[in-house]
Amino acid sequence: MEIAKEFCDLKIYPQAEQIKQIQKCLELSRNVIRELDKCQLNTNADTVILKKSREIAQRFFNRSNHHLNRLALNTVIGSLCQYRFNCKALACTEEPQQLGFSADFIANFGLCCLFTKESGEALLLNNLLMLPILGTVPIDCPWDHCFNKITFMFIYRLGKSYRARIYSNWPFEKPQKQEDSWLGLNFGKHKLLFLSNGSSFSYYHLLDDRKKQNQQFKRLDAFMYYNEIFQKLYQPTLNGLIILRSQIPTGVPTSVSLFERYHFLIFLLEKANSVGLKVRIASKFPMAGKNDFEKAQSIRHAPESQEINDIEKIIKFLRHKLSDTSRNEKATQFVLNF
Repeated sequence: MEIAKEFCDLKIYPQAEQIKQIQKCLELSRNVIRELDKCQLNTNADTVILKKSREIAQRFFNRSNHHLNRLALNTVIGSLCQYRFNCKALACTEEPQQLGFSADFIANFGLCCLFTKESGEALLLNNLLMLPILGTVPIDCPWDHCFNKITFMFIYRLGKSYRARIYSNWPFEKPQKQEDSWLGLNFGKHKLLFLSNGSSFSYYHLLDDRKKQNQQFKRLDAFMYYNEIFQKLYQPTLNGLIILRSQIPTGVPTSVSLFERYHFLIFLLEKANSVGLKVRIASKFPMAGKNDFEKAQSIRHAPESQEINDIEKIIKFLRHKLSDTSRNEKATQFVLNF
């Protein structure tokens, strides 16, 4: 016990079959303490306690005809270790940090102990405990700490509920949240833009608001809206943008949405270039359903993408395509209305 640095205490929800196994261990640990009480140890000498503990452990091992399962064997050893630890703690001249369960607690309520973890076994995974013998046990709420190394674990009852106390010989650490330093951009028909961070921006809603107010939608309004979008997506931690190659327009715009995408892309790339944001072009991406936000996430994690070294070249290309708009009668009408 003295090697434990920290512990956490979690409320758990074992199922019926798991409760049966835990209850057997709780009773087993109480029997262990009764056996120790029979010895009437009048000393806190560690060598005496260790000798008696070994005798009692062998006694329980023999009684079961050597058929104690892993959980029961751990409970016998764990209960004896708790007793020994508390005796050593009481013998200290300085007040020790109480990390264990007292003999009185075990005698009254019992203790289920898990000491060993085989290779490949997980003790804690998000909102589940995956335990040897017992299997998967839900916990009260997702645990946001990382366990570098589990030293041992105990299960005990508190009223009608069950709790798990987990000790580690390394300090618990909260995982570092990884900022999404890149943003995936997905252009939609009904909305101008969907981002992999869950944001979306609607050009058509902006048009509708102007129509309801009987106001003329001017080009300045659009660029103010573009700037508003950029201010919301731009963060100091942002590394760059990822755009799907097939969503970069190459033809003459013949619809309001395509015309809008041209102007917005030019604005966005110019702003990105001015603040030093990188731009990557994704050629292929694993399609994740039909949800626009899922598409944005897929673009963000596209396995094949290429960084654009010359952003101004793309800007010039888009401007050139827009200049061809005047040669298209239908598209010209969109420009005039815009």
